[in-house]
Amino acid sequence: MTSVPGFGRAPFPEFIEMLTDIVLEHDFSRFFERAAGAAAKLIGADGAALIMLEDDNTLCYRFFLGVPAQMQSRLTHIRFDISEGTAGAAMRQRRSMYNADYSASPHAMAGYVEAGLRSNMIIPVLSGEHAIGVLAISWFFTPGPAVIDDDKMQLAQLLANMIGAAFHRQQLANELLRQAQHDELTGLGNRAMLAECLSHAVVSAQRQERLVAVLVMDIDGFKRINDRMGHAAGDRLLQEVANRLRDVVRRSDTIVRLGGDEFVVVLPCARNLSEINRVILRIITALKIRVTINGRTEHVSTSLGATVYPLDESSSDILIAHADSAMYIAKRRGGNQYCYFDRMLEQKQHELEAAEQDIQRGLEANEFRLFFQPIVDSRNGEVLAFEALIRWQHPAQGLLAPAAFIAVAEQTNLITEIDAWVLEAAILQLAQWQAQGKCWTLSINISARRFELPGFTEQLRMLLARYPEVDPTRLRLEIVESLAVSDLDHAAGIIDECRKLGVGCALDDFGTGYASIAYLRKLSVTVLKIDRSFVDAMLTVKEDLALVQSVIGLANIFELDCVAEGVESHAQIQALREVGCFNVQGYFIAPPMPLLQLQSWLDEWQHKRHELITYSFRWAASWNSASGNNG
Repeated sequence: MTSVPGFGRAPFPEFIEMLTDIVLEHDFSRFFERAAGAAAKLIGADGAALIMLEDDNTLCYRFFLGVPAQMQSRLTHIRFDISEGTAGAAMRQRRSMYNADYSASPHAMAGYVEAGLRSNMIIPVLSGEHAIGVLAISWFFTPGPAVIDDDKMQLAQLLANMIGAAFHRQQLANELLRQAQHDELTGLGNRAMLAECLSHAVVSAQRQERLVAVLVMDIDGFKRINDRMGHAAGDRLLQEVANRLRDVVRRSDTIVRLGGDEFVVVLPCARNLSEINRVILRIITALKIRVTINGRTEHVSTSLGATVYPLDESSSDILIAHADSAMYIAKRRGGNQYCYFDRMLEQKQHELEAAEQDIQRGLEANEFRLFFQPIVDSRNGEVLAFEALIRWQHPAQGLLAPAAFIAVAEQTNLITEIDAWVLEAAILQLAQWQAQGKCWTLSINISARRFELPGFTEQLRMLLARYPEVDPTRLRLEIVESLAVSDLDHAAGIIDECRKLGVGCALDDFGTGYASIAYLRKLSVTVLKIDRSFVDAMLTVKEDLALVQSVIGLANIFELDCVAEGVESHAQIQALREVGCFNVQGYFIAPPMPLLQLQSWLDEWQHKRHELITYSFRWAASWNSASGNNG
């Protein structure tokens, strides 16, 4: 038999077994109770407590046992400065302290004396080199011994060290759990936390007969900011979004960043849909953000999709997928709005995904074609240019116009792939025409997404370099007025860069947006194209005629060419001549046609252009009289 100091004739193996058993305890509350209980029993005390360093200067109670009932409620809320009490002194001096007569101690605190604390022993609890708290052993009912022998002090210190090691182990486990369940950039929860949170929320909602809302949101315009301003700016925006979400959701709600600019909010135990809607509207409002970095201002908003359990009685993963599907519907409707999931929306989403896959297949199979619509001078019938318009020779559906696929492509990155194909196909066609001695200008339409991409003009420069025989002044990019006006500075910069390459730009659908003289002064475009809706109505609607005249006047002021789109009759051509617009495009001249039909049309046009030039002006005189344009 081997004796252990302080344990009388207790066998050494039993003591080791007791310590080993305590070390294997994983629940920290239970671990402290057993370790502190062993320390109190070892020294013959009434109870023990663990007092931890809450911040740099504040101590507070974490656990206690064997403390008089009148002290327990008080201890739970007690916090005191590290400069106070025996605990503070032991922390500062990094050594154990024993007060046989607590009331006579220079560190005694009145509240503990009043509560009947007669003796106490304080042992610093260390985690590595740092004191993180103290093990406080107390005598309330009987006084402690006059002196604690060294063997018992050493064993008590051993138990305090075990508590420190366990606490350190718990902190590491908590940190690992935090890292596993939290997003490093924003501090929000991540996908791992979401699964656990949503599972608990559903169980709780079932028990309480409440609703659970799952909100999935994506930041409108985030990619634009990342591309133009850099990833550091994008990270700051994500942190701002996280902070705003924390401000507007309820304390019971959970916010998660799934990745990128996608966030999820779980609203547990909602009473009704009105409560959910109020939170959604607060989120939509809060996430209208104006970002200014390096003098550039960007506006962002959010698209939000929602689904509600048990109205949508699905598993956690499916609830998230349904809310995500609804979010994409909101984004495709223009963003800055929310949409609830329903089965019809899900079906439309599946149809959209199928259409996207079909377009991708068509691009890979080279099924797209360029059609060409001429632009002529109505005074002499000369062919000035062609507009290249895309068509899809679908293997099952036949020849498809852009209306059948462009809207789908514009909702994805496929539109940029289509634009890239059109751009290269147009430059290749220019090369062929120039080799044949035909010096026509060729216009192509550029989507907003392609136009806004960083490096667009550099890609254009590289493409032109691959075809050095092409005169870049024969290439013209058409951008819609609404795109130019929505980000005037950016559009002006891109247009200027294109002009430096020799490539001109036309402002398409002019008159349908908000362009003004101020915009035209900043945009170095070479052509204004009057929208077909005004040309169509100008013979009968005075306001549309006035608008056409205004556009032509602006073109003259800024020395720009003017093209009227959608011309379908001799009468429209004559009316346009009268107001000073001679360049026309439309079905009266020719519909868009494939390259193989172009030569036959050119042959036929020689006869039709003579008819156009010699058209009787008697109609013009009667039209002038009817419209009051008698000069």
